[in-house]
Amino acid sequence: MAHALFSLHLYAYLLLLFSVATVVPLLDLWLGGAGFASQTLDDVISIGLLVACAAYLFVATREVYGANGAMRVLNVVVLTMIAAGIVLGYRFVLLLITLYSA
Repeated sequence: MAHALFSLHLYAYLLLLFSVATVVPLLDLWLGGAGFASQTLDDVISIGLLVACAAYLFVATREVYGANGAMRVLNVVVLTMIAAGIVLGYRFVLLLITLYSA
């Protein structure tokens, strides 16, 4: 049960991060930037989201599982990469649904 609750908290945190991140290109556009058309801004937002996810996991693994030391860092790196893979897979599935439902 702890694993399920941990994953739900992580997904809720990621949803909050993505919701906040969608405002950044709009602010960039209002300030005279390229907004959603900027590849550099997209890269910066993606890296920022990945770092924020890793920071959350670093705190959460100690609180939930009591992990410490090098094993904690290894867990955070692996979980962050898995979360990134899940997000990319989710985006790909949404692409296929959009492509074939039109």
